[in-house]
Amino acid sequence: MKPRGTRSRNWAPAAPVDHAPIVRVAHVSDLHLVGERYGYRMECGTHGPSGNGSILTALDKLRAIHASTPLDRVLVTGDVTDAGTRAEWIEFDRLLQAFPEIRSRVLFVPGNHDVNIVDRTNTGRADLPWSVGHALRRLRFVVALDDIQGTCVHIVNSSGTLGPSLREYLQDGDRPALLRALAAHGSWRGRAAIARVWHDIFPLVAPPPERDGCGVILLDSNARTHFSATNAIGVINRSELSKLRAVLNTFPDRAWIILLHHHVVEYPVRSESLKARIALSLMNAPDLLSAIADHASHVVIFHGHRHHDWIGTKGDVVLCSAPSVALGSIGPHRQRGSFRVNELALIGGGGIRLSSSERVMVL
Repeated sequence: MKPRGTRSRNWAPAAPVDHAPIVRVAHVSDLHLVGERYGYRMECGTHGPSGNGSILTALDKLRAIHASTPLDRVLVTGDVTDAGTRAEWIEFDRLLQAFPEIRSRVLFVPGNHDVNIVDRTNTGRADLPWSVGHALRRLRFVVALDDIQGTCVHIVNSSGTLGPSLREYLQDGDRPALLRALAAHGSWRGRAAIARVWHDIFPLVAPPPERDGCGVILLDSNARTHFSATNAIGVINRSELSKLRAVLNTFPDRAWIILLHHHVVEYPVRSESLKARIALSLMNAPDLLSAIADHASHVVIFHGHRHHDWIGTKGDVVLCSAPSVALGSIGPHRQRGSFRVNELALIGGGGIRLSSSERVMVL
């Protein structure tokens, strides 16, 4: 069934599948980490001067959950940081270093706060298209990506086959020297290099650990903007969509988790604000749904962005929308951060089904 013309609906658990292998994943999103001791978020944060206490608590809970029943993946769907600063990425690394069993399972994608916040203290400030600020925000994200998951995710060739690991790609040729020059003094050649890197690396793919396992496809859904007030708009470019289609066609018998930051469909509620429908939207969401339509039973989509704790369907596609660990969720738990632990049943031939989901409150 093509999902394009169907309404989004709330997810309802199906009957369990006997003897199906289970993949357990924690879905964590919108950490909005602040790096300064007395820093603040663009939205009000709680639980300590910099508002990071809820994230530490979430990691503690993840460690306990993993010790009880092991997790296969910890999926972080963007807005890891609040403004993509160097201090915020150092804080992210520092927190994960204290939880090695969780760190080794983390996969994450960029959110708009990671790459598109020009100045959190002045939303009217603009970037020039080739500004060093935008290039550095992308570079910081790529460095963190390489540090945490660089050896386990792969570049996708235009044919849909998997190329080198992210780390191998970043170390090829003169890329290290160009990126170091960008970090050191904002060189023009370095800015051009990070633009090419960003274009090349998405989507990234974490292959299934075994042939009948479940892989992960990581997308960048951020439109390039140069103005903080319009930072939240999403677009998946043509090249990325083309490679996504190619991966799904190349591996038709595999199950896939797809990660991106922006929400794919409007939630089934009576009305949404104009800001939510326009300023926060993934502008070409129908193109994404079209790209996966023929493989709908082989994918489950995970995203964040709107801080909405919701699981639903669009046609045959299951969508898992995460609340914010730091800032809570739309609805009755607005002021309380949370995340979810989901179990995915692998039903053979690449089929995948969400079999259960549990909300874990943070504070």
